[in-house]
Amino acid sequence: MEGIRGRSAIVTGAGSGIGREIALLFASEGAKVVVAELNEAAGRETERMIRDSGGEAIFLRTDVSLDGDCASAVRLARESFGSVDVLINNAGIDGRPAPVADIDPADLDRIMRVNFTGAFLMCRHALREMAGQRRGSIVNIASLGGLIPVHNGMPYSASKAALIMLTRSIAAEYGRYGVRANAIAPGWAETDMVRRYAEQSSIDPQEFRRAVSRRAPLGRLATTRDVADLALFLCSDRASYITGQTYVIDGGLSVT
Repeated sequence: MEGIRGRSAIVTGAGSGIGREIALLFASEGAKVVVAELNEAAGRETERMIRDSGGEAIFLRTDVSLDGDCASAVRLARESFGSVDVLINNAGIDGRPAPVADIDPADLDRIMRVNFTGAFLMCRHALREMAGQRRGSIVNIASLGGLIPVHNGMPYSASKAALIMLTRSIAAEYGRYGVRANAIAPGWAETDMVRRYAEQSSIDPQEFRRAVSRRAPLGRLATTRDVADLALFLCSDRASYITGQTYVIDGGLSVT
């Protein structure tokens, strides 16, 4: 796709699910990918998959909650690939389902530190490079839960709502440097996080999947490729006049 081939892309949480799908798709379109992942085995597997398919990738063990790790990921992209063109903030965690009054403050801090502060730290370092280059695209993987509260999941929803505001702030402040920022808000998707949520809620995962599928007008959950395709479009030249937006991808669930 236009504007992707030959560019560098940092993908956080690229060891599984949506992050891995985005890393593989961008590499297949000719991007050079920094696989930023905390789980070393999973990250190296994504790196191997890209290289085995003829793509270019470098794995870096990255804890996005640590400023030094975020700086290292951006530096690796610049030193290895010559620029920092795309940042996909996908790394994220959930917590134990609980009503607001029963939430452990430590759990709230942990989720915010990864889902929001981690994305902020990555953006902080990437924006300095992108502003100097006068180009760049950031896509933050938020959630429908950042727009509509997740039942017994306030910390997750709050972190994703903050991520959407981070996206809008970057768009407003850095557009003059040629930098675009958009967010993607998936609904229920075929990911390990969704399966864990169902299990933690004492819901049979298969029945949960069927129930959600019945509620969505399109009759299914999102696939990781659905989200990756949208991320690719938003980082391409075809989206060159799009910034500051949040794209809901939920099969119509939010309109029912």
